[in-house]
Amino acid sequence: MKITLQNGSQYFVPDFLVLGAAKAGTTNIHTYLSQHPSIKMPEMKESWFFSCYSEDSDTSGKGPKYPGGVTSIEEYSKLFPGVTANTKLGDCSPSYLYSYIETIANIKKIYCVNQTWRKLKFFISLRNPIERAWSQYWTMRRQICEGLPFEEAILEETISNRLHRGEDPFFDYIGYGNYSSHIKAYRNAFGEENVKIYLFEDWKKDQVAVCKDMFSFIGIDNSFTPTKRGTIQNISGRPKIPALARFVFQKNPIKKVLKNTIGVFMSRSCG
Repeated sequence: MKITLQNGSQYFVPDFLVLGAAKAGTTNIHTYLSQHPSIKMPEMKESWFFSCYSEDSDTSGKGPKYPGGVTSIEEYSKLFPGVTANTKLGDCSPSYLYSYIETIANIKKIYCVNQTWRKLKFFISLRNPIERAWSQYWTMRRQICEGLPFEEAILEETISNRLHRGEDPFFDYIGYGNYSSHIKAYRNAFGEENVKIYLFEDWKKDQVAVCKDMFSFIGIDNSFTPTKRGTIQNISGRPKIPALARFVFQKNPIKKVLKNTIGVFMSRSCG
């Protein structure tokens, strides 16, 4: 959609956002949605824009820092070239669910004129929080960013110290799985009817069916069938067993931290 800022400038911005969660299939979702002729997704997946947006050059003390994130509306709008009147624009950045405070504030700031944000639609993909944390950890290990063992990396003290030092927010393996408060904030800010939740397991089972439901939700032709891109592999980077099995069945701090989150996940999967 085209929005007008308070200064009169006009820019193309998304009609819908895929908020995350991280390691819950968002890259695959981005790829599938891009196939629809009425959808335009930016070639730069994960611009982090609504997590990073700043009206000035000083972004200190304004939430998590995402290296390489787009901070200006001018630069962000350029990610959507060749837009036509009937095109639905989308953006997929898992930082949006995690940094919900900054993201919601920036959305309402950018879409402020005539409360254009009321037209926005939101998608959230949820994954079992223990598997999700494990997958995120091994992604960081593969990138040679993580040198700590999993049991130490997920400790509250470890995560707190890293974030305090301004390190990559993706080290917050626990915070990225705190679905309950994040989802509640989006529902309160934009209305429950505008927030659609899917389970990662459903996406793995039938990507086409989920895509068609997404198409209907944003008001475009759902008869279009995207081309399947193969099966989704275990993206943790390491076998789940025996390491993950030991983690699940032994006493460990993440279970206590994730107790409420897992409850929300299970209620969503059974509801």
